[in-house]
Amino acid sequence: MIGKVFDNPRTGERLTVLLTGAETEGQLFRADYVLPAGSAIGAEHVHPKQEQRVEILSGVMHCQINGEEHIVGPGEMLVIPAGARHFAWNPGAEAVHAIDEYRPALTMERYFEKVFSLPPSASGHA
Repeated sequence: MIGKVFDNPRTGERLTVLLTGAETEGQLFRADYVLPAGSAIGAEHVHPKQEQRVEILSGVMHCQINGEEHIVGPGEMLVIPAGARHFAWNPGAEAVHAIDEYRPALTMERYFEKVFSLPPSASGHA
């Protein structure tokens, strides 16, 4: 649902849905994304059938893709190919604000709803 907000109590991540597969005929899931200062996503993971694009609006995100580190800042885009192992973190003092896209959409809204609702003691991304 457009406008739905998902908060991850383990990592502090916040995701606000901008477009879902329902609005894009399954082509795209798009969200406004915030990764707080000094935090990281749950764990290294893979999207086997989806490309992920992260456009940084503010802050600086560090990301490891298949073992190679990338540092991206405002105005830059990071493209994570389908099947790539990846992990992101924010070692800075400013939150990372980004637009996060997944192509095709598949079931990303349901994924975020489930993973972000896990209790703080749970570990990592699926």
